Amino acid sequence: MPQLLRSGAIERVRASQDALALALFGMARPETTGAALPRANAGEIGLVGSSAELALSACLFQIGGPRAVAKRDGRYPSAPEALAEFRRVIRARPPRVSALVDGVDDRTTIWISSLLRRSGSPRCSPNELAAYTQGGGTQEPLST
Repeated sequence: MPQLLRSGAIERVRASQDALALALFGMARPETTGAALPRANAGEIGLVGSSAELALSACLFQIGGPRAVAKRDGRYPSAPEALAEFRRVIRARPPRVSALVDGVDDRTTIWISSLLRRSGSPRCSPNELAAYTQGGGTQEPLST
């Protein structure tokens, strides 16, 4: 059976899963510092962010290889830079993007478009939401 994902992408997906699992375990543990204290879950929230960044990195690695996840000076891009690159690549739709979107139901187009919006709330318009729900979608649109 052929390998569908590059090994670097697989490593990043697994690291993303591990970071998310650690965050969830940390949030489930009994409070020792008191929930009223500011930044009581700062470490766990940081792990969630790291998990998301690794997932983006995995997608970029799958599409563009090792060069896609490193800057010219050898450093890794920050999370906002990685997100901007991800949006750029998804909008450009090079042939390698098909590895990420093949078999994805068309009803997710609204969800994907909400991810690609640069400013404002990523909520769907009432017309988009109506079209989505009439199509039988079960996934809630993103909202902030």
